[in-house]
Amino acid sequence: MRIATSSVMLFVVVTATLSLPADAQQAPKAEAQAATAPAAVPSAASAPSSDSQAVEAAPVAIKISAEMVDALELWRKAAKSTPKLVSLMKDAQAKEPQTPTQQIKARLQVLGDKTFSNREWRHYWHQQAQRTGKLAEVAKAANKPKMWIDDLKAWQALATNKIQNQDAYLTAIERERDALEERLESLLEREEKKPDLKSEPMIDEPSPFQVRQRTLRDLRRRAEQQSTKKQQSTSALKLIEGQLEVEKILLKALDNDVTLAIREQTIATKATTTSQLPWVDVWNDIKTRSAGKVDALKREARFEA
Repeated sequence: MRIATSSVMLFVVVTATLSLPADAQQAPKAEAQAATAPAAVPSAASAPSSDSQAVEAAPVAIKISAEMVDALELWRKAAKSTPKLVSLMKDAQAKEPQTPTQQIKARLQVLGDKTFSNREWRHYWHQQAQRTGKLAEVAKAANKPKMWIDDLKAWQALATNKIQNQDAYLTAIERERDALEERLESLLEREEKKPDLKSEPMIDEPSPFQVRQRTLRDLRRRAEQQSTKKQQSTSALKLIEGQLEVEKILLKALDNDVTLAIREQTIATKATTTSQLPWVDVWNDIKTRSAGKVDALKREARFEA
């Protein structure tokens, strides 16, 4: 009886199992396999880590050769060694003296300071032309971006124009200095040749010879005075004519200086748009300095203090 009962129960279980859907029959097997299978390791592509995201977000470092580093350092050092700007207008007003001799001496002092400053600026721009040209050559040989090289070449061309304008300044200053020195020499000679105003002793009854001698002395003195006045007038006229020519050259050079300073600022501003540029710090310094230079030169061109 027990055997019969067990057979009946086994038949019922088997029949029930066979009547289940296929998915239900496979579910226990899938659960067993999932329990025994090793855990899957996510791939780098499907689940990126926070470190890999940070690396992707950071800018790519630009590698430059040792030769380019040397050329860059030479330019960076030269770019920071900017001379002092000397204004002819402002300094002349600050040293306004009294006498004509003092005025000329003061002006000669200002011209001397300006000459020294302009020679320093000429040397500065000569170095800029050389060192940016070298850096551009090295960058081109290393196949660096064309815009980097174009900015350096634009700066090199600007430096060449700056040198030419400094030469114009120096020529004008030299002409004015020569004219002023000639005028100063004339004034000093006049001071040395001042007539002796000592009165001659009065004679109650001078002889005809004494009268004649006195008359000749007076005529000689007047002739010397007229000659001195003529020399002074000629010297003054020559100085005025020379200063007019000098003013034309100086004003033209000053106008060119303003235009070149604006070009300087434009080139530096454009070059600073590339943050990965190895020498962007140099361009940023130049941009800051050139802004103040443009304002100062514009004020001088308008004769403002």
